[in-house]
Amino acid sequence: MNDPLALLLSNRLDMEDKEGSAISLVLQGLRAITVEIQALVTSNIQGIGKRTVSGIAFSRLQLMMGILQKRLCLYFGKQDVYINVVGDIKLEKGKGSVFNLAVGVASVSSFVCIPIRSDTAFVGEVGLLGELCAVPYLEKRIQ
Repeated sequence: MNDPLALLLSNRLDMEDKEGSAISLVLQGLRAITVEIQALVTSNIQGIGKRTVSGIAFSRLQLMMGILQKRLCLYFGKQDVYINVVGDIKLEKGKGSVFNLAVGVASVSSFVCIPIRSDTAFVGEVGLLGELCAVPYLEKRIQ
């Protein structure tokens, strides 16, 4: 089986759309795999939000929170933000792992309580100016 996670996610098409869950397509070596990025954004009663990540670098989440705050005027300072890559997969910069668009979309979805379509994948890198950057090997990712 080339992509076992895709098989697990195939049931998702029969499920309702969910807030805070975004699908991305990343390259590991020469093959594309499907990953699910989950985000949970909640108010912190103490007034100072914390950040927790599993599967991505903490600095990647901090960077995305800064971009969202500056470019979309979404303030995450008093919010706890939890990011999880389903399946205990570790995503690293490079190696075709262009996934921060999915992290941003999942985070905003959870923050504003708007579900993400279950049949949509997000492949892209978000630049510091909020722009979408070109994605290498896009054709390979969607085959």
